[in-house]
Amino acid sequence: MSNSEPSARARGGRTPRTTARLNDVRSVRSQEALRGALLRLIETHLFDTITLLQITQEAGLSYPTFFKHYDSKDDLFQDIARKEIVELLDAFRQGNGSSQWRPGEGMCFHIVKRRELWRTLLTAGASEAMRTEFIRRGHDLTGDRPTLAHGYPFDVISGVIASGTFEVIAWWLAQDADYPVEPIANMLETLVIEPALGLPPATFTSRKGLRD
Repeated sequence: MSNSEPSARARGGRTPRTTARLNDVRSVRSQEALRGALLRLIETHLFDTITLLQITQEAGLSYPTFFKHYDSKDDLFQDIARKEIVELLDAFRQGNGSSQWRPGEGMCFHIVKRRELWRTLLTAGASEAMRTEFIRRGHDLTGDRPTLAHGYPFDVISGVIASGTFEVIAWWLAQDADYPVEPIANMLETLVIEPALGLPPATFTSRKGLRD
């Protein structure tokens, strides 16, 4: 990905480290403002054409403030990608424990509301960061279960679900915008989630009638 502005390294300055960045309320608000600014700009601009000056102006912050929190536009973009995975996993878990739990449906409804962002994330170089975050949070996929029926390691299972989920989502986002959610939810649950969690076929898809 191209970026016309130099990073902190290229400018000869100190490269900010995540652990060294401010954690006070003002810092958190600044990071939220920068993420929100880039998200808004992505809705109307191609990612590669967005400049740091545009981002900081949209965020209502000074240009130097950007480098207190991020090394580059790509660094900010990767932060957004990781946060999207946190929200996607929240959507996955929503209703967990209920007889009507549909994790594939939950993820699809989350993505359909942010379709253009996800298209950008998956085509502009954020997919690996998202997959890594997905795997890192693998235990979140299984709720309070200490083990799974098949007994395979959680890290392996989260990797399988991450790879399968991104494959299905990438295919879905390549279709027309009005492509229905339900077949994609069924695909995620049947091909990816049920086998990975060691659940019987149609565990989730059979619940559709319960929700109608």
